[in-house]
Amino acid sequence: MVFIGKVQFTDLVAWLSEQRMGSYLYIAAHWNQLKAIKQLAEEIGFSEEEAQYIGYGEKEKNVFCGRCHGITTIDAENTEQVEVDCIYCNLRLEISNHYSRLRDAYLGYVAKL
Repeated sequence: MVFIGKVQFTDLVAWLSEQRMGSYLYIAAHWNQLKAIKQLAEEIGFSEEEAQYIGYGEKEKNVFCGRCHGITTIDAENTEQVEVDCIYCNLRLEISNHYSRLRDAYLGYVAKL
């Protein structure tokens, strides 16, 4: 089944809930919508092994501050950016490659004291 354009989440919930055991999802959506759709599929009962998620468009990257636990969002396309200032405590953070699925963010280490 293909959904084109704007779809109400209630329609998507109903459709996903009616799927039989063993169904496999291929979901392509804009990065802004993909996280919500993935969470919805997991709440209904689909595991990560039963789905493939493909995002398109501009992507944002979240950086988790180790000091204040705030999350700063940056443009993910800018791969040259290795440091960022936390928007909550102004600490200079070095962006690591350690990713937390729980926080949906990369860990930011203290860059300078």
